[in-house]
Amino acid sequence: MTARPAALVTGGALRLVTGTVVVQGDSVAASGEMTGEEATDASGAAEAIRQAGGACECFTCDFHGDDVEALIPRVVERFPGLALLVNSASAYAPGELRETSRETLEEQFSVNLFAPFLLGKRFSLAVEAGAIVNIVDS
Repeated sequence: MTARPAALVTGGALRLVTGTVVVQGDSVAASGEMTGEEATDASGAAEAIRQAGGACECFTCDFHGDDVEALIPRVVERFPGLALLVNSASAYAPGELRETSRETLEEQFSVNLFAPFLLGKRFSLAVEAGAIVNIVDS
């Protein structure tokens, strides 16, 4: 039996793609540093996917560190049909150039540049065919 197609959605894009993914009947893995309202949104979107007959699981991931490297293998173990990666997790700290610290810049690059790159690399090694969508916002 062929594994059901699956998507990994990081960050807040889960609520944006929920309708599309459910219509296609795919499985969804959601990931992020979810606390408070974000966790509630992810849980609600996951439940909507399940109610529509899809499968969904929320994974936590620290996009600032080494946890990123292990996310794709964790998702593939649960959803072997992984075929879509939607990188939407982001970090944003408003401020003027003269007020921006090196630590803030490093955090934003870690989440907004390095994490999507590393996820894409792991994704390309784990799947035979698929697509990557990068959503950047601030």
